[in-house]
Amino acid sequence: MKNTYVKMYLLALCLLVGSFFISCSKQISTAPIEKDCEYLKTLLPEASIDFSTAVDEGLNVDSFINEVKKNYVFYVERNQKNKFEDSDENGIYNGAFVGAITYALQDALKKKNTHMTIKGKDAYLAHAYVNRVYVSDIYFEKLDEDFNVSNDLQNGISKGMKYTGEKKNVVQEYADGKLFYRYIVFSEDLSLDTAEISLDGNNIKIPVRRAELSSREGKDLWYEEKDDKFYIIAKTFYPHLEKNIEDYERTLSEICEKINDYQEVVFDLRDNNGGYIEYFLPILASMIFGKIDLEEDERVDFLNADLHIGERQLMTETVKNSYLLDGQNVSDFYFANKGKRYFITENMKEKSDIKANVFQGKIFVVMNTYTVSAAEGFICLLKKYFPNQVILLGEKSGGMADFSGVFLYLLPDSKIRLSLCCADCTESSILNPQYGWRGDTEGFYPDYWIFSESDIDGFVKSY
Repeated sequence: MKNTYVKMYLLALCLLVGSFFISCSKQISTAPIEKDCEYLKTLLPEASIDFSTAVDEGLNVDSFINEVKKNYVFYVERNQKNKFEDSDENGIYNGAFVGAITYALQDALKKKNTHMTIKGKDAYLAHAYVNRVYVSDIYFEKLDEDFNVSNDLQNGISKGMKYTGEKKNVVQEYADGKLFYRYIVFSEDLSLDTAEISLDGNNIKIPVRRAELSSREGKDLWYEEKDDKFYIIAKTFYPHLEKNIEDYERTLSEICEKINDYQEVVFDLRDNNGGYIEYFLPILASMIFGKIDLEEDERVDFLNADLHIGERQLMTETVKNSYLLDGQNVSDFYFANKGKRYFITENMKEKSDIKANVFQGKIFVVMNTYTVSAAEGFICLLKKYFPNQVILLGEKSGGMADFSGVFLYLLPDSKIRLSLCCADCTESSILNPQYGWRGDTEGFYPDYWIFSESDIDGFVKSY
């Protein structure tokens, strides 16, 4: 009898041990990502201004890395269950690792930064996503401070119903030569087809759709002179191809020569992917001061300094080396402050004498959701120096100007690329609500919402 109990005990123990090893064999190992996690632990405080700031405010880096590993295990288990992806040759589930880093950053960093992205072999995620615009077919007439529906629709919406939702979703639109009010929806979703509207205090589901204002096809930069108006079409503030740089700079010079000959200028910045705003400062200087020497005039430097007032920049060796690898000279202020971890730009000691802007006409700026980064910075400067002359048209801009100084970093084993910013511009004097800036993901809202090419030309002609 005693031997029977012993055998049963040994059998139970064997089953227990066997089940333990079976369960262990199913556990996800984080060993393949250990090297990359160690690099992340060093990289993020050295290369990312917002991560470095979060560490100053109490973020524990070890806890963050543990969160990345925990996320990784979760996403790998989900991927295996749903057969989303297989591991790479080095044993890393690339998409799961991209998700693990992204969502750990979203938890750790509270301020939205649309420049921060994590890109793997087949996955691309961002720390924050741009708010897109979806339109409805609901129109309003304004009575005092109220908006009442002006058209009948089939889904229980009738003329005269009072709008009781957020005011920012009712916008002034220009189309077919008329101004009217329309209900729109802001969302990070890429394919929204329904939304809710509040009418007479009730939420009603309605269909919505993207009505995106497309950009014009052409070179990186060109201009047109028509109908006594000067059109400047800029697709980028940084010509990436060597063969385009000479043409870009020549065109800039021609624009500076011609721009003050007109009373109405249109900057078409649709799909402008940003770059270096310094490329367009000579145009701004020409409009303010008149004819300038593009190579030597110190007033261009004055505008450049104004652009960066209040900017807080990370001052690490990692950042300096990134500047050098990118082919840029490390600025004088870096060397003057290289013993510090951060540098905050001060007010200009010498102010350029601006009695009155040379350009006294109207300035139209055409935007869409893909007008981002340096293009938005340029709009800020236009709004600052020509506050009563700038009219914004089209859609909202993307909202990608709160952070800058973007560099790419590569994780050694997974080859995941991280886009990180070394400068925080949120305290910059130009990113000011009085100029219309609403922050990352929001950007600028137009004075007049326009969703078709023909209505842009019609508005400029009739305004």
